[in-house]
Amino acid sequence: KAAELFQRVVEAMPTFAPAHSSLAQLLNSNHIVLPGVFRDPRRTERALAYAREAARLDPIDSRSQRCLGWSHAMAKQYDQAMIYIPLAQELNENDPWTMVSAANCYAFCGEYQRAHELAAHALALPLAPSPLQWSYHVAVRFMEGDYEGCVAAAEAAGDVNPNVRGYKSASLFHLGKIESARKELK
Repeated sequence: KAAELFQRVVEAMPTFAPAHSSLAQLLNSNHIVLPGVFRDPRRTERALAYAREAARLDPIDSRSQRCLGWSHAMAKQYDQAMIYIPLAQELNENDPWTMVSAANCYAFCGEYQRAHELAAHALALPLAPSPLQWSYHVAVRFMEGDYEGCVAAAEAAGDVNPNVRGYKSASLFHLGKIESARKELK
């Protein structure tokens, strides 16, 4: 429903950058929020097109740049992602969402030290992280090999999305807690 609404906004107001970036975000996260839906190259290309248009329309909007970075990462264009994610970070360095999303993208692109530093910065900001923000920390901590930190972040995230339990189970396995990992996975 959200995608339909944003599509209608794009059609009615084609120069409204947030509608384009919102569509890019929805397309990029479809396989995450809808378990069982697999990534699709056509959806990835559409997300990239919407993100490019959002950044063209509003180049100083951190959300547009963040969506463009993530869209490149989802298209496995990691070098390109590392152009736009730092730009988004620079444009809005005090926004916890921008920071935790950028940290997550750094981790997905193999930039673990940058991801770690930025995730720590996001936690130091004055607002307490929401469960959804904690789910980003879960992924960052798992990818950097901080399995105990991943389990702790997963506890804070709760059941916000199915990936949290998957990362938690995998972390418990890596920590040698096999029975707990099995229980979590079930």
